[in-house]
Amino acid sequence: MQPESSLERRRATAAALAAWSCLLLLDAFPDRSAAAHHSATAPAGPKTTTSPGGPVNTSAEDLAALRALNKRFIHNFVTNDVASHDAILHPQFRSITPQGAHVDRVAYLKYWASGFNASVITDWDMRDERITLIADIALVSATNKWTKVTPEGAKTGMTCYTDTYVRHDGRWLCVLAHLTTVSPEHYPPDSSIVVRYVNGQLQPQT
Repeated sequence: MQPESSLERRRATAAALAAWSCLLLLDAFPDRSAAAHHSATAPAGPKTTTSPGGPVNTSAEDLAALRALNKRFIHNFVTNDVASHDAILHPQFRSITPQGAHVDRVAYLKYWASGFNASVITDWDMRDERITLIADIALVSATNKWTKVTPEGAKTGMTCYTDTYVRHDGRWLCVLAHLTTVSPEHYPPDSSIVVRYVNGQLQPQT
C-alpha cells in the first residue's frame, strides 16, 4: 500500500492535468465561454484559484520563483547564456516555433548560443506576464516586443510565448516553450512591460 503522501501527490497531479486540459480547450474554443476564458487568461497575482480537483496551490513563493525564472529565461536569451539556460530546462524539453516546427532540446540550445545579436535586435522587452499555477504544473506566458534591423529598415513586431514548467525533484524546470506571432490588434500596452533591453543592455525599471 502506498503512503498517504504519495497518493495525495498522484491525486493532485491527476487533477492538475484535468484542469490543464480544460485551459487548453478554452484557448482552442474561446467562444464557448467568454467568462471562463477571461478567468483562465487573467494576469497572474498572489491569489488562490480553483480547479476541478479542488483548491490550487498558488503560493507566493512559487509565483515569485516562476517570475524570477521567466526573467532569467529572457536574460539568458539576450546574453546567449547556454549554461544558465540548460540548467532550467527539463531533460525532455522541446520548443514549438510560430511556424509549427518542433525543436528538440539539443537543437534549441545550439540556436541559443547565437540566437540574439544586439546589433540586429536593437530593442527587446518582455510584457504582459501571466502565470497559471496548478499543483506541480505552471504555465508562464508573456509577450516580447522586438525591433530588428533589416536591409529594408527597422521592423517591429511582437511574439507571445507560453512556457510550461513542471516541478521536478523540488525544482521548476521548463518542459515546453510554445511561440505565437501576435497580430497588431492584440498587442499588449507598454504599461505591462516587465523588463526591457536596448542594444543588449538591461534598462532600469521605471
